[in-house]
Amino acid sequence: MRNSASPLQPLHEIDMVTTTYYETVDLGGSVSDTLFNFAPPSGAKLARRLFLDNSAVDLTGFPAPTLKLKTFDGKPFDASSLKGHPVLLDFWASWCVPCVQQMRSLATIADEYKEGLVVIGINWNDNPNAALEFLRKNKYEWTNLRDVNGETAKSWMLNGVPLLAIIDPGGTIAYYHVGYEQPEETAIAEVLRKINPLFGHSATPCQTVANTPKNAPER
Repeated sequence: MRNSASPLQPLHEIDMVTTTYYETVDLGGSVSDTLFNFAPPSGAKLARRLFLDNSAVDLTGFPAPTLKLKTFDGKPFDASSLKGHPVLLDFWASWCVPCVQQMRSLATIADEYKEGLVVIGINWNDNPNAALEFLRKNKYEWTNLRDVNGETAKSWMLNGVPLLAIIDPGGTIAYYHVGYEQPEETAIAEVLRKINPLFGHSATPCQTVANTPKNAPER
């Protein structure tokens, strides 16, 4: 088998031997085909993909869950303003060292693609005053919101920060990666080029998203 600790790292060949033992049972006659019929219980749904390990979660290719977020001053965020635009989401916290490292790269990306890419920071499990001070100190001026009740984090299967994702203009997740690694900036650029080869020149900027307020109370 071929395996890697991260989608950004090369695959490594791994030798693995699995032995399965089966017992033979005599049923004393022929088996009716009806034994193998399956009738799903009422309300059952077909799962497109089943994640048995949190470290293996990858929502790439899935429809992007709704962003049920609020601004730092407690107002609901209008998620419909993002429709038709490529969006980069960054789940972060001011106390998270990898988040701080990743946001430096995110600042470069936000500046390089400012003509077409909508960048949304989602502050998670953090003190809002500390988060605002961090944003102002580092002059990170892209839109930043709060996941107050954790609904957005759950729908995005968040099990830690940072989590970075890209939503294409059609609303599908084109990129999903947990953690920070230096090659990620290159991986993001490749995904954006696939969305639009002339991305920086032809994408229309989104004008209706909310900005981080200058003064916001702690909630």
